[in-house]
Amino acid sequence: KLYYTGDNTLFAVNKPSIVVGNYLTLSAQLDFKQAYAKDVSNVNVVVDLPTSCQFVENSVMVGNDVSTYTCNGSRITIPVANYADRVRFCVIPTLSGSYSPSAFVQFDINGKKVSQPIGCTNYTVQDLSISVPSTVAKTNIPISGTAIGKSTIEIYDDDILIGNTTSLSNGTWETTCNLHEPYNLSTHYIYAK
Repeated sequence: KLYYTGDNTLFAVNKPSIVVGNYLTLSAQLDFKQAYAKDVSNVNVVVDLPTSCQFVENSVMVGNDVSTYTCNGSRITIPVANYADRVRFCVIPTLSGSYSPSAFVQFDINGKKVSQPIGCTNYTVQDLSISVPSTVAKTNIPISGTAIGKSTIEIYDDDILIGNTTSLSNGTWETTCNLHEPYNLSTHYIYAK
């Protein structure tokens, strides 16, 4: 009874896990209950961002159009003329960890201003990701991943340095390394720093 929004209201993130320095898209969708929909006006989506992420200027879209917004510290307020349009914008996480930004909708109805939560979403930020084949027939293996752009990546096989590379500006990196002292059916613990 306390909620003006319906079941199709949501606040979501496009990736549950991301590497520091890469783009993450947050989106909101509003759905007012039929009894209130025609009386709602001055609708704004308000998002409280974690302090460890950077808002990407001019990335706010409402529907298919770039939208205006106000940014006050870590709070983003986005006016929504047609509340059926999806609201999207980008942030860049700057520190690793687990985060849960929250959003709410502000609107006027029957002469009063209402603020109602529409949810929170969860995502995890890592400093580095690595992708290694689980089984190989050769001692020379392809390794790839993501990191902060222009970072030096060191690859280890059971604490022995087997290679290094530098990530590109967009954070992706790849290289080929030789396993340390491989033998038939050997097991190796490959990781990167």
